[in-house]
Amino acid sequence: MNPKRQSLARLAALSLAAAAPAGTWAQTEWPTRPVKLILPYPPGGATDRLARLIAAPMGPLLGQPVIVENRPGATGALGSSVAANANPDGYTLLVGFLGSMVLMPLLNRQLAYDPQRDFIPITRLVTYDFVLVTRPDLPATDLAGVIKLSKQRSQSIAYGSTGIGSPGHLGMEEINRKSGATLRHVPYKGDQAMLTDLLGEHVEMGVLTLNVAEPLIRAGKLKALAIATDRRSPKLPEVPTFAESGFSEAGFETWAGLMAPRETPAAVIARLDSAAARALQDPELRAALLDAGFTPAYNGPDAFKTLIEDDRQRYSRLIEASGVQIN
Repeated sequence: MNPKRQSLARLAALSLAAAAPAGTWAQTEWPTRPVKLILPYPPGGATDRLARLIAAPMGPLLGQPVIVENRPGATGALGSSVAANANPDGYTLLVGFLGSMVLMPLLNRQLAYDPQRDFIPITRLVTYDFVLVTRPDLPATDLAGVIKLSKQRSQSIAYGSTGIGSPGHLGMEEINRKSGATLRHVPYKGDQAMLTDLLGEHVEMGVLTLNVAEPLIRAGKLKALAIATDRRSPKLPEVPTFAESGFSEAGFETWAGLMAPRETPAAVIARLDSAAARALQDPELRAALLDAGFTPAYNGPDAFKTLIEDDRQRYSRLIEASGVQIN
């Protein structure tokens, strides 16, 4: 058995041992068959690893397997729409993200789902950081230096993000707006495509997930300018934040959370919330998530709902100020 499978098996065994006595859980009617967890992104990436790490201990805690189903497409909109239209019986869940639950609905009025109408937030699962990086040959060592350079050069400095309306795109456009810089956006479908162009010297800067960028920063292949949030990362404590660089409104904390279709029974929501809370207390799962670049961040249904609404209001202001729109 390979190390990843061994790790998942250990997590499942630990969580099963920590579960409530069989008699307590078996008396409930749900679940009596496997639960499907829709991930609206492709297999093989960081989000796929996140979903599978979470699903492994959730299954024993619920008494039925939790099976990850990848439904990629339309920047998370396809899988989210499938989940929104699923039978609200607790057997179809969704991993929701800041992008798919907040940003896409604000940017694209023609989406086939409405997060406020179609989903019940269960809990935030994790947060994860982004970092602004440049090629090593760019003659700037911090964000102020990049802004100064952009005003001196006749040709604009190009930066990549993971798509139009992504947190990285909106953050950098806020920096443009506040500083008067003319940093030029180049959208990508994901980190790997952006990395190829960064290392191939087709773009000069990029807003990358920290877990993807960190090894290349350590190897000297990329240069870190700023962490895209209001707190420094323990992985790169020497790198200042957007807030420390004078752009607190440009910073963002990205999250992933567990969602259920609207009208899912309250008893099922409570059971899922309890299982997620217990799973995220498992030291081995926490270590595996941190190793994958995610910070465990359980907060429960009420706090998660408030977080989504706060983010919706904040990004609505940023989107209006930037003029970014898809449809």
